[in-house]
Amino acid sequence: MSLRLRFVALVVGAVALTLVALGLPGRRIALQEFEASVHAIVQDARVEEFGSPEGPLQVRDPEALAREVRATPPGERSVWITPEGRVRAADDPALDGMRGVVEADGSVMLERTTDGGLQRLRLGGGRAVTGPDGADLGRVFRFPDTPEFTDRGAQFSAALDRRLLGWAALIVAVGAVLALGLAGHALAPLRRLDTAARRIAAGDLGARVGGGGPPEIRAVAEAFDGMARHLEASEAARQRMIRDVAHDLRTPLTNLRGQIEALQDGLREVDAEALASLHEEAALLQRLVSDLDDLARADEGRLGLRLDDVDLPELIRAVVEGFVHSGRLARDGVTVALGDGPRGVRTDRAALGRALRNVLDNAAVHAPGAHVWIEILPDAAPVTFVVRDDGPGIAPEHRERVTERLYRVDDARGRTTGGSGLGLAIALELVRAAGGDLAVEAAPGGGVAVRFHLPPAGSQPPSGPAA
Repeated sequence: MSLRLRFVALVVGAVALTLVALGLPGRRIALQEFEASVHAIVQDARVEEFGSPEGPLQVRDPEALAREVRATPPGERSVWITPEGRVRAADDPALDGMRGVVEADGSVMLERTTDGGLQRLRLGGGRAVTGPDGADLGRVFRFPDTPEFTDRGAQFSAALDRRLLGWAALIVAVGAVLALGLAGHALAPLRRLDTAARRIAAGDLGARVGGGGPPEIRAVAEAFDGMARHLEASEAARQRMIRDVAHDLRTPLTNLRGQIEALQDGLREVDAEALASLHEEAALLQRLVSDLDDLARADEGRLGLRLDDVDLPELIRAVVEGFVHSGRLARDGVTVALGDGPRGVRTDRAALGRALRNVLDNAAVHAPGAHVWIEILPDAAPVTFVVRDDGPGIAPEHRERVTERLYRVDDARGRTTGGSGLGLAIALELVRAAGGDLAVEAAPGGGVAVRFHLPPAGSQPPSGPAA
């Protein structure tokens, strides 16, 4: 059953249950009141009509009269009431001994409660009864036991049932119409969600659900739109990455092919300079393919890191010395301030060393001649060290994206200043795989600061698959 039909069925069921809960007690109360009032009206009319006096009835044996009253044949009613209003004898044993109220006009009102409700019997007129000595023994009333009450009660019950059923049908119909309207309004976002999902499945990643509807459904729609935006951004990044990889592969391959064809055609001699040029292009290709493979393995959780307690100051000094000896950084162009802060971190030594080298390589390429500072922050939790420079820095619109794969600040994408666009992305993946994090910030004075956050030595390894 569809959600729309379930919603309508729920509303109609609630309306029907309410009608039953209110209708049954209401019907019972109405019938009780009807029975009490109609019974009293019928009995009053019949007593007045058939209870006219016929002269005093002198009895010698009151008990014989009482037996006669009690033995009234079917179809008639008989009651003997004393002057004080007490029932001395009656055809209905339930009335024997009952005391009524003597009205101002001399009639007697008897009232009793039965399963059918309040039953009232007003006795007026009747035939006087005297004893052998002429004493007043009260009055005897005889009247037909009319079936009108039962007939009228059945008629009233049937009419009441018809009216209740009519009103119930009307209320259920109105409830169903309102439920359909509410269901249409509530389910409109779900229909838009279905349409958007089908469009995305067909390749239209720009489809959106939009707002509107109840808060719960609106939250689902907003979550779906957020997912769609993420998919669209991911697809755009994937296409951009494919173009960038193709560009980065095309340039060295074109150079290799051109130089090899020149060598084959004898336009260039096979000398040390030619071999060095070919070696440089091949090394560039190898480095790019290796970087892409590292990112693919990071996505699949196959980096194979070996976490251990590492002496952070010793690792930083070793990496810096390597850059100084290779001439990438001048000795007086780098300052290492290790201080007295925490010295041990839980990480993979090779992975952290490579991440730090990628950051220093970026500084050497993009800020040549700038001074570089490396500082371990004291009393930081987790362990934090910062690599910053006083170079030209990165514009805010680029700073948040420099860790994206193949993203370059240099639109010209020069191989000298543009790099492969994978260095910081790989550094981020390596640090996160070891349970840490990396952030690129603006340094004081306009340069760039890269902040490393690492778990302290002795801590538990991360639970993610990349570790």
